[in-house]
Amino acid sequence: MQMVLRILTIFLITSFLVPSAIAGAGMQRIVVLDVELIDEQKRSWHEPDRPEELARAGRMTTQIKEYLSASRLYEVVEIDQDNPELQRLNDSYQYIHTCPANCEIPLANSVSADLVMTAWVQKISNLILNQNILVKDVATGEPVMGAFIDIRGNTDSSWRNGTRYLMERFFKKYHPGTAITPVNDP
Repeated sequence: MQMVLRILTIFLITSFLVPSAIAGAGMQRIVVLDVELIDEQKRSWHEPDRPEELARAGRMTTQIKEYLSASRLYEVVEIDQDNPELQRLNDSYQYIHTCPANCEIPLANSVSADLVMTAWVQKISNLILNQNILVKDVATGEPVMGAFIDIRGNTDSSWRNGTRYLMERFFKKYHPGTAITPVNDP
């Protein structure tokens, strides 16, 4: 319940930002961190995630990066898996998107990014899942953009379609008038 309140608070904060201020910023460098999976059905966090869901999360990460790149509004900056900041985050936090004190900012700084995006899927059940993205300004650590969408069904198709709708919602809210280029389904 506390996580739901946290997510709602973040999205309420970002909902009141002025989209035109973001749109006028030109092409920005953005780091997209790997999509995290929160499985509310697991009995313990030690229980491993299902391989097919981890694969879907990987495809969702790829799909988000492709939408951002295709928009020509963002330059997606890749993070080397050997980056010491990434290793530190992965060793220190179960979920990077919930880490305290903007712990993802040093990682984004290490590759000279302007923005950092965290993304996660909260699996309530095999029928109800929600996909979330949150973008922070690296200079201030403040959330500047965010979007979420509920999906029904835990299938490759529902995740892929949900990600498309999530990115359409993101662009419609923060970059109105931007044509959404369909991406190849990974």
